[in-house]
Amino acid sequence: MIDYLVLETNPLAAATVDSIRMHDVGSTIKVVEAGSSLIGTAVKNATSQTLVLKSGVIWQGCSDDIPAVSMRYPICAAEFPVFADHPKFFETYDLAGEDAAPGVKDLSIFVINPDLWKESPEQDIGVLRNTRILTMPRYMNHKDDWLLEDAIPPHEALYYGVLGESALALNYVGTILRGDVTANETFAYLFDEVAKYTNGLDVADKDFIKELGEKTRRRVGSLRRGLAKLNGVVND
Repeated sequence: MIDYLVLETNPLAAATVDSIRMHDVGSTIKVVEAGSSLIGTAVKNATSQTLVLKSGVIWQGCSDDIPAVSMRYPICAAEFPVFADHPKFFETYDLAGEDAAPGVKDLSIFVINPDLWKESPEQDIGVLRNTRILTMPRYMNHKDDWLLEDAIPPHEALYYGVLGESALALNYVGTILRGDVTANETFAYLFDEVAKYTNGLDVADKDFIKELGEKTRRRVGSLRRGLAKLNGVVND
């Protein structure tokens, strides 16, 4: 069994907790305010291997979905840029002057093994430079990225959304907190799935996410799921 730690950085923690409870019944969930270091907060609050999620990240998996090999690493985290290894879109980061260097990790969701940390970091900058890191696969962290606003074609955004059909985590917190979305983003992100976990949120946040979910349903409908089945992303 793996524990769960939700780091409060915004008002969306209830959605994260709701999603964990729905998909991993009986799991241990702890909610704490994020400190100056997300890793440090995790090390201080975890007593065993723990999946750490920023508030607003939706989890659709269970303990069995965490790779066993992760037990041998202090931390498991995904690359921050979604298209860091994409043969074509990677160049767009450079053209826009964005740093997409390999090795920059996304700390909005990660697996921590506190016993493998000698001390609790006070900040996250530079902490991972000399740390053994297991790279989390993208299906475990289907996250938002500024390229998906309007920097790539709609059909590519839709294909990214298709890949999200098998994702364990739906991580669109930055886009939701921004307060508006582009048409491309409704193709790329599964807001209709996120809308299932809004019962514990404030009315304004709940209504906004449900509105995003409805936009996604209108624009994508059953197409995304159908393409996922056609491409072998899902089997049912």
